Amino acid sequence: MIFLPLNLIVHCILSISPRVLGFIQDPYNPYPSNTSLDGDLFNPKATDDISIPNPEHVRFIGCISFGGFQELLQENGVQGVYLPSRDGCITLCRVDQPFGLAYFSEHAKSCYCAPKEQHPMIEWVVGGMDDEGNCGGWDDVSIDYLNLPWIFHGCYSSLWSTPYRSEIVSDPIECVNSCQPRDGSVAMIPRVEGDGWLCACYEEPTEGVIGRQCGLGIWQAYFRNLKYVSWVQGGGESS
Repeated sequence: MIFLPLNLIVHCILSISPRVLGFIQDPYNPYPSNTSLDGDLFNPKATDDISIPNPEHVRFIGCISFGGFQELLQENGVQGVYLPSRDGCITLCRVDQPFGLAYFSEHAKSCYCAPKEQHPMIEWVVGGMDDEGNCGGWDDVSIDYLNLPWIFHGCYSSLWSTPYRSEIVSDPIECVNSCQPRDGSVAMIPRVEGDGWLCACYEEPTEGVIGRQCGLGIWQAYFRNLKYVSWVQGGGESS
């Protein structure tokens, strides 16, 4: 009888067995991680799946028309500041905490830092360039909410889960601030009816089904920011 070394037997079994581990999805990370036998559990794996958004701007709130942007500036008697990039606008608006919203016009290179009370109106909303929070029109304006206690992970045709609470609200800031710190996800739709945003709260993190260009009638989905949860549980106050 021939006896094989134990390590050789294990190697043979692994080489012919299917890789049953697949990948494990972190509910607070919308990007799949490579957790196969030769993978790294902690590093996201690149994906070519175009239905999975990969947003750069995780505090995205929406895209509005340049006309709406001008109306906002005129109503408040202000002018935008010249800046070459959206990231530069976000950096500028971070300097002063009361300025929770960063409006940026790519066409005019104009940045306006606004308090959350100066939220966008539903009639200003326009479609995005993609499902990742980039605004597509030649003169469209992006909006990022710097005090957002959530992480934007994409725009979708629908979501897998059913919310425990939903209501129509007058502005997107009210929506993202209305769900509970313990909730896993929040999502909202700028309604095509033009009467506000449909806001939905989810107890657990929920994924989107198919990525769609952001805009009217499309879900904007967010995961809870875990750093925010820790801060609130430690006695901080919601911004």
